[in-house]
Amino acid sequence: MTSRFADLTRLFDFKFNYINQYHLPGIDLFLGNADVENTPIDSIICERPIALDQLNVFDFSENFVNPKSLLKLSQILSCGHINHIFLSSDPAVETDTIFYFPVFYLEGMQNWPDQKDQVFEHKKNYNISCLNKASHGHRIQNIVPLIEKKYDSVLYSWVDQPGDGASATPGVMEKYQKLRDQKLIPIPDPNPINVTTVRNLYHDAYQASYVHVITESLVRDSVFISEKTWKSVASGQIFFMVGGLGTVSYLRDIGVDVFDDVIDHSYDLDLDWVNRINRMHDSLGQLMQQDLPTIYEQTKDRRQRNQELFFSGKFGMQYVDRINLKFSKGNQV
Repeated sequence: MTSRFADLTRLFDFKFNYINQYHLPGIDLFLGNADVENTPIDSIICERPIALDQLNVFDFSENFVNPKSLLKLSQILSCGHINHIFLSSDPAVETDTIFYFPVFYLEGMQNWPDQKDQVFEHKKNYNISCLNKASHGHRIQNIVPLIEKKYDSVLYSWVDQPGDGASATPGVMEKYQKLRDQKLIPIPDPNPINVTTVRNLYHDAYQASYVHVITESLVRDSVFISEKTWKSVASGQIFFMVGGLGTVSYLRDIGVDVFDDVIDHSYDLDLDWVNRINRMHDSLGQLMQQDLPTIYEQTKDRRQRNQELFFSGKFGMQYVDRINLKFSKGNQV
């Protein structure tokens, strides 16, 4: 068994025993134990056998897990002489046992190629698109000003599905409640079949809009990139980011064209996530004063280049190669 998003048996050139984070139902209990050396291995509740004779690959790539927690778990496994590595969702952290693994990128690279051409051929009916599902606090902080601005031709969606409990600022929460009272939220999605089949590029948000406002799962002080971000890149879109600190900078560093000559992404490095969202809206407002069809046409080659590099593996396969280099037969360090 490997990840539901990526076939690790095809990606990795070595034998391994796969354990997903969901196979560890008691993880929070033993990660909270400060006495690592005296934590017995059998205290780790695992729904799959931990191998003693081969490398165990613990997959934490689908969701954010604090790197300190992974380091503690690695200490516990090392004390029990368990050969292991962790696949992590944080590209900023790598050790001898923790490796960044862009699982959502790899899934998209494998599953979206037959969908990529039509996004450039599709008529653009919207200036902005922004999709939302779980009602996280940062998404509330974003959707309220987006509605208030009353931009022309905006594709929103909003589902009243409970979020992570994080709160938007009191003023924004008050406005949000008024929008709900006025029946302006939730906002029905014009393509509900496709948006529930989340992992494709067929939605109008990716095919029929000039600009996409990405609302990532988290706004932590670290980068977390899901399919939400990669769908914009794979669709050859101009995009803004509501996400973790430095996410746009990370994309730029790995070679994604983030259109700095068109968009002021300085909001990306604001340490306060509320300020980050507010400044993003300032930048979005500046772009909305421009001629979007002209900008879209002028950036066509660059947007297509982003798409080509995405499907070539440029933005993610290097992480798989790094793991293979270390653990393939004859290469183990």
